[in-house]
Amino acid sequence: MATMPPPPGDAPPPPPAHGSVPPPPPGGQEPPGQHPLAPLPWEDPQLPFFDALFETVKLFVTRPEDAFRRMAPSGSLGRPILYAVIVGWIGVAVSQLYGLAMQGMFLGFMPGMQSMKGLGIPFVVLLAIIILAPLFLVIGLFISSLIVHLCLMIVGGAERGLDTTLRVLAYGYTAQLAGVVPMVGGIVSIVWTIVLQIIGLAEAHHTTRGKAAAAVLLPFLLCCTCLAVALFFSGAALVSAITGAAHS
Repeated sequence: MATMPPPPGDAPPPPPAHGSVPPPPPGGQEPPGQHPLAPLPWEDPQLPFFDALFETVKLFVTRPEDAFRRMAPSGSLGRPILYAVIVGWIGVAVSQLYGLAMQGMFLGFMPGMQSMKGLGIPFVVLLAIIILAPLFLVIGLFISSLIVHLCLMIVGGAERGLDTTLRVLAYGYTAQLAGVVPMVGGIVSIVWTIVLQIIGLAEAHHTTRGKAAAAVLLPFLLCCTCLAVALFFSGAALVSAITGAAHS
């Protein structure tokens, strides 16, 4: 018995020729996973050193969420630590030089303040701070990463390891560049650092902004609580000593 040919319109499309590219899906949208995010410029070995540094700083300043999404969550820690040292050292050095200049202007223009020149921070001390800043920045990075990661584990937001948290905090040192702003640079740097750390932890650990904020702010709350308790007991001891001396 002869087979009937398929009706027009129901015939399957001819197979694509060898080496041809299949047509895109309807709507022009690529299937997920076809175009992964480009790596962070600082983590791209093909980019020149200063171009990678500049593009990374610009990305964290303008689009921090995109920057942390493009950050590698694991791998070698050398590049993130080097980035933290470079941008952190620039912020520290410029802020210290600003402080020295403001100190000289203040003592030079205020009448009657010449006798207080010896009370300012000596230039040798400022120079030592600038020279030793990279060492202090690295030590501070490791200590703060341990504390923040522990707090992130406490609130249940640590989906990745300690190295991921360290990378987030290292790139969060971008906020140290706010030290180049006179007068208010220190305050801006503190607030900006907190914001970058919250965004980075949420993106890198795939957790909520609330848990990330709790992990970042919990150490500050604990420090403030300890300071308040210490001040309370110190004040109580002082009042007790004054009262005892008055009754004797």
